[in-house]
Amino acid sequence: MLEKTQIVGVLLAGGRSRRFGSDKAFAQLGGEPLVNHVLARAVRQTGMLAVNATRGFAPAEEWGVPLIEDIIGPDRGPLAGIHAAISWTLQNVPSARCVASFAVDCPLMPEDLVARLSVVSEEGTRVVIAESGGRTHPVFGLWPLAILPLLQDFLVEQGQSGVGKFAASVNAVSVEFEDREYDPFINVNRQDDLTLVKEMIGGSIR
Repeated sequence: MLEKTQIVGVLLAGGRSRRFGSDKAFAQLGGEPLVNHVLARAVRQTGMLAVNATRGFAPAEEWGVPLIEDIIGPDRGPLAGIHAAISWTLQNVPSARCVASFAVDCPLMPEDLVARLSVVSEEGTRVVIAESGGRTHPVFGLWPLAILPLLQDFLVEQGQSGVGKFAASVNAVSVEFEDREYDPFINVNRQDDLTLVKEMIGGSIR
């Protein structure tokens, strides 16, 4: 199993939130911006945490974490953010072997996510993604730094951008996270989703 110091976490917060109607990272949940709930869960799971977003993303400065901008783009989606995070990690964190990715709109994500992905990563040599309720959630994944050439080819030479499709192309394995009171990977894409999450948690994160 990998040590925390071998894993750099990246919070993927570069989306345009078109379906939400405003930047969902700053939507209020339990008196805090949505992004703060996700950061709080992510920061404890890796040796270092960074945020993938555009310049001027205030929470990165507030939390004292590096801000990583996309290298390939614009509008290439979360896989471009994973690519940027791997590239940044190779240059800045010599002890790291993997990048763990998290979505900014999933405030109930498991607090043992990275630990459980790490167990089946074969010491950080395999791509591992999350699964719940029979559905994979590839944005929540553990990505070996060694896949950068494959990722570069997928994004640039092949012109593709689907996270799930890339994960399948490298034979990613998945780890099942069981529902408890709720699907741990429920995400806030629309205003109605935020209302649902508020109802589920009674106005506060547990």
